[in-house]
Amino acid sequence: MYELEILEPYFDIYDFADQYRGKEIDTDSMEIIKPALDFFRELPIPKSFADHIETICMDGGNDVYMNIIPLWDGEDGSFDLNEITLSELKQFPKLKKAIVMSSNFDKIKEVFDTANIEAELL
Repeated sequence: MYELEILEPYFDIYDFADQYRGKEIDTDSMEIIKPALDFFRELPIPKSFADHIETICMDGGNDVYMNIIPLWDGEDGSFDLNEITLSELKQFPKLKKAIVMSSNFDKIKEVFDTANIEAELL
């Protein structure tokens, strides 16, 4: 959804930083930019989009991560998926595979297995 640019409004950290009216945003940061994270937390995603998701790939180079921590090197667990519930996965009826970043992979893999979703550690 994010790479297909079907979520609106489209987000670019540099444009966002230029227009942001709060404290100046450091786009050369290796830290989470809270206003950017808040944007994604508050972004309304239509439930109907879930019907189109067959694969989730949490690749460390995905734009969404670079928009939250612009200089993130992928070497820490900032975006690790360490908890997931069966009810969360059931929201994605066509999800068949998930490639995830996690420091608790064995635990979350059990939940993916229960949901008959192939899970792979990135």
